[in-house]
Amino acid sequence: MMQLCSLCGSAPLLQDENTFKEYLSSSGTGLCWAAVSSCGELDGFVLCSSDQMFGHLLQLVANDAWGDTVKQELAAQCKKACLTQGLRQLRAAVPMGHDDGLFERLGWKESHRVFSCPEEERPPKKSRKDDENGTQEEDLEALAKEPTKLRRDKADTTEYYNAWGQLNVEKALVAEYGLDPSIVPEDVVPKDDFGNRTLEPSLKINRYSWDQSDRFVSIYVPFDGLGALPADAVECIFKSHGFLLVIHKDTKQYWFQVKNLCKEIDVPACKRTIKTDQVVLKLRKQQSSNVWSDLTDDKDRYQKKREYRIQHGDLKGATTEELLADMYQNANDEERAGLRDAMRINQQKRQEEAANSRARREF
Repeated sequence: MMQLCSLCGSAPLLQDENTFKEYLSSSGTGLCWAAVSSCGELDGFVLCSSDQMFGHLLQLVANDAWGDTVKQELAAQCKKACLTQGLRQLRAAVPMGHDDGLFERLGWKESHRVFSCPEEERPPKKSRKDDENGTQEEDLEALAKEPTKLRRDKADTTEYYNAWGQLNVEKALVAEYGLDPSIVPEDVVPKDDFGNRTLEPSLKINRYSWDQSDRFVSIYVPFDGLGALPADAVECIFKSHGFLLVIHKDTKQYWFQVKNLCKEIDVPACKRTIKTDQVVLKLRKQQSSNVWSDLTDDKDRYQKKREYRIQHGDLKGATTEELLADMYQNANDEERAGLRDAMRINQQKRQEEAANSRARREF
């Protein structure tokens, strides 16, 4: 979370692990959420608290690569959690001069002006416990405002940890062992920009199918009653590594989006075809006869990571059972069914070999 805040230019609300744990076990119980990618990376988080009457959204941070989508889903989870706990409303206070229009884009409505007591008139914050002499411990908040005097390697600790947050630890370790850091697979999702627009998660189109030829990838998106809509009701934006399809109907925007296509596409040669009950997107491959493993590059990136782990990482020298267990942990439901069959057959084979070995010894 600290690293994500650093990457997004946000100041972390909670400064250490103990404070974070205490917060989750008190006012933030059941109201805080994290968005984690299929690769296990943190894409965003939201911190929320409750005063037993209202929910308060305190911090919302997400990877800029996903636009407002992750933030919108995190805020929706907070709202749902507040309703579950019987709270009246979810609120967010936005400091003056720092309003980037996020909550307006998410569909929130402004209902209150928030006034704060001037800092110089605020009474000093009391510590939770006194020392043996009856004197209060120093105010941690006041200490936090002072520039840090801690240093490491002759550098200010703030600069030191900011640099650490930008460091690719895996590549640094590989370089220390005298290997080429380029063998570490990059895990960078293409950041195609489709503009600042609000896309309602509940209106996302989840049904589609696709196939490919030597030159094109065809995507079939079904939509009932499409032929009765005006021609300009279907909007499609193509980018080098993604596309955005928006269907406007009854003041609503139904959408389907892919930001990380398996391979690069030739944008000017891409086109859409509107039929009675579906939209067909024709994506021209940048390189003809280049077979796509899937519509997105998730499988390719996972395979590169796995090969690296087998050659240089935690799976180096792993047994067949350990490799299968790792594949099972990172597989989808269909792949897990196949892996269970493979593990069952492997186990039966070992049992048969053991039985045959015992029979030979007894003979």
